[in-house]
Amino acid sequence: MSSKEKRMEKKRKEDKQATIIAIVFGGVLIGIVIGVLASGLIRGSDRDQSDDTRSEGDGSGVMAESGVLVDYQEQGLIDLGDYKGKPISLAVTEEDIEIEMDFLVSDNTEQLDGPAKEGDMVNVDFVGKIDGQEFEDGSAEDMELKIGAGDFIEGLDGPIVGMKSGETKDIEVTFPEDYGDEELDGKDAVFTLTLNYVMSTFDDAFVQKISNGEYQTVEDYKEYMKEYLYEENMEYKPDTYWDTLLEEVEVTDVDEGEYNKAVKEATDMYANFEDASGESVEDMGMDDQTEEIAYDVAVERMIAKTVAKIENLEMSDDFYHDALYKELDDEEFADMSTQELEDEYWSAYATDPKDDMLVYFVKDYLAETAEVVE
Repeated sequence: MSSKEKRMEKKRKEDKQATIIAIVFGGVLIGIVIGVLASGLIRGSDRDQSDDTRSEGDGSGVMAESGVLVDYQEQGLIDLGDYKGKPISLAVTEEDIEIEMDFLVSDNTEQLDGPAKEGDMVNVDFVGKIDGQEFEDGSAEDMELKIGAGDFIEGLDGPIVGMKSGETKDIEVTFPEDYGDEELDGKDAVFTLTLNYVMSTFDDAFVQKISNGEYQTVEDYKEYMKEYLYEENMEYKPDTYWDTLLEEVEVTDVDEGEYNKAVKEATDMYANFEDASGESVEDMGMDDQTEEIAYDVAVERMIAKTVAKIENLEMSDDFYHDALYKELDDEEFADMSTQELEDEYWSAYATDPKDDMLVYFVKDYLAETAEVVE
């Protein structure tokens, strides 16, 4: 998980009203645009237990057994390589600090009139058109961007410099030939952009405001950020190690049972979205990524089960209970039994808790073998 993704996940977890939220599905982080869900979790609409998603099959083939360890490397499906003792860095970079500063501005900004200048964060609406026709994903409202950061297509943010709140401008751009979308590659487009407001600047006055006077200068606050961001990096150590491992594991084929099970769970996940929102996936503007999700989930479970089998690891009842409670992240579950937490987890995520918690268990185990380099 990159530093930017970590910051994004943190913001999503803290902002219960965000339209872009993060969920953990089989150890895979997926950002999905949905309507506001007050609970912050993806839940079904109080489904009857008879509709529980823990079915053993989906009619399309055999299912992998819950929590059963299998050496998929021995079967020739994956090659873990040297999966222990990998070097990872937990150092706080300047990029980490810049991203955190931008999030602090986003969360604590005043709405200023401008004019906008290079380096400012701004809130904009825009509509993109090619040959006079709007194109898919070419429009947005209340979009925050940093002028000059290079996060958008070249030429889109530069003309915002000098604009004031409420001003609208047509901005002509050309998509790169290798943009990655054959419908857009090399095409000329016009974005009609409205500047809603200029956001606060991360300066000494801003630091004094958000820290209630505890810190007086930007440099002092940066030192403070380095400390707490390093603590966060330590918290994310298992994910950092796991991501490093995923990049190096060779996958020859995906086990049929693991894949079928993950497809079933992904299908149920989308059904939960639709139950909670009252809209279909298509109506919400979401792509059905069932196959992609299922592949990633199946591979991660295969890796976790193989490592646990080879290392003779056994997930304790206490770890399992505590991990379930941590994932549900709600004090109302504090006094629940493991079985009750399992039921809540199934309802919230529509995925197998034993398999998911095993992934976290193996992540923690492998992270302890890491060679931390600065």
